[in-house]
Amino acid sequence: MKRGSFGVFILLLLFINLPAISAIGISPTHLETTFEPGASISFIFTIINSGKTSLNTTLGVGGDIDYIVKYDRDSSYELDPGATKNINITLLFPDKLEPGLHRLSVMAKEIPFGGAVLGISVSGEVGGTLDVFVPYPGTYATLSLRGNNANVGDSVNLTMTASNRGRRPIDNLVAHLDVIDSNNVTFDSFIRNIQHLLPGENRDVSISLDTKKYVAGSYVAMVRGKYNAIIIPERTFEFRIGRLSLDIV
Repeated sequence: MKRGSFGVFILLLLFINLPAISAIGISPTHLETTFEPGASISFIFTIINSGKTSLNTTLGVGGDIDYIVKYDRDSSYELDPGATKNINITLLFPDKLEPGLHRLSVMAKEIPFGGAVLGISVSGEVGGTLDVFVPYPGTYATLSLRGNNANVGDSVNLTMTASNRGRRPIDNLVAHLDVIDSNNVTFDSFIRNIQHLLPGENRDVSISLDTKKYVAGSYVAMVRGKYNAIIIPERTFEFRIGRLSLDIV
């Protein structure tokens, strides 16, 4: 067989195996928990075969604190078409972890039946995340921002989330939100006071923009905050406003 023809043959083999790669799934794709010294907390992740052929699968966990994760590391699971497999993952928390966010990746992997094809192992994998947050000593707050695109005349709904990542309550957090146009001109400004934010609490604040006074274009919403003379780093969210005659997709 000529070298070029052999390369095409290999590509065809890979293409034939692609449907199986896309058939594997995992649920949920994201979970969060807060560190509790000495505690044991369990979660269930589900491997899903949404394809039309059987899959041989396994589960893997990685991350900077994967040593605290207990699960059946050496098992594989054969899933019939449409079948699912629940797998228990347990976090065995030590007495102390470094403050901040620790992200674990939870990967569902396909293991090809019969080993490699002509020396090439074809497999697929999908991943979820398990976030473990270790509170900071004292007070520690963060801000995040999300929203949507819209047409002129429709609403842009911004959601600002204030989170207390410390071990003490925050009595008063002041958040400033500015909307800036493409010429770096502040188009709108809002101030919100957030009272009595408890440790571990996430609180959403909604702000709706009246786009009738806006022109079509790109904008940046920027939020920054302050509490107890401590400055919270700014966060931004970019969005677009389109003309009435052209929907944004």
